Amino acid sequence: MTTSELLDILEEQFPGWNRDGVRGLLRYVDIAQKALCMVAAEQLLIFDETTGKLPLLTTVSGTFAYYVDPAVSFVDGVLLENEAQSFLSDYGREIVVPEYLSIAGIQYIRIPFVRTWPATDSANAKILFTKNPGDTTDRYFLRTYRRPATLDSDSIPLLIPPPYDELYLLPATAKLVEGANHGNYIEARTAIIREFKPLMWQAFNEGEQGQDFEPESRGF
Repeated sequence: MTTSELLDILEEQFPGWNRDGVRGLLRYVDIAQKALCMVAAEQLLIFDETTGKLPLLTTVSGTFAYYVDPAVSFVDGVLLENEAQSFLSDYGREIVVPEYLSIAGIQYIRIPFVRTWPATDSANAKILFTKNPGDTTDRYFLRTYRRPATLDSDSIPLLIPPPYDELYLLPATAKLVEGANHGNYIEARTAIIREFKPLMWQAFNEGEQGQDFEPESRGF
């Protein structure tokens, strides 16, 4: 279903509402989609299609904070590839149980001394190292998740694919519009988080993902 087709259905269901403007349906489709897609789901995991690996972060010595690509919803970890020993040596801090992650057949280790912030309407997702990351171009891999494009036009494609656009996105949007109509918008949004978001997360994790996020102790 295209964004325009979804709006056609909503216009039929909610007479008196427009596509844009103060009583604009597109605004609520955008809110609903962003709420449903704010999940750590495998089909939203971002890969570098030129390497098949997670995307790399270029760092500069003495710079601790980094904003990432605007297409990123949030950063769920900064990882190293096959560098457990040098990681422990460089950071000089004890890790009781290193967390290894096998992602698409590639083994990584998570750096525990990093803080992250999700993207907002006014700022990209952010990473803050708590130790100088140094000058690097090929060391730090990011586990990041896709952010839906802002729907400011009905020509912009939905991130949620069929049949879930109709199964989850459409009723979630309708619930928000009904909430706006009846003065219980907050309750409607809470219902989306509780009812539709878990179903969307499950749908985004279907299929063969080649992922293994089990922590494993290697005796370090």
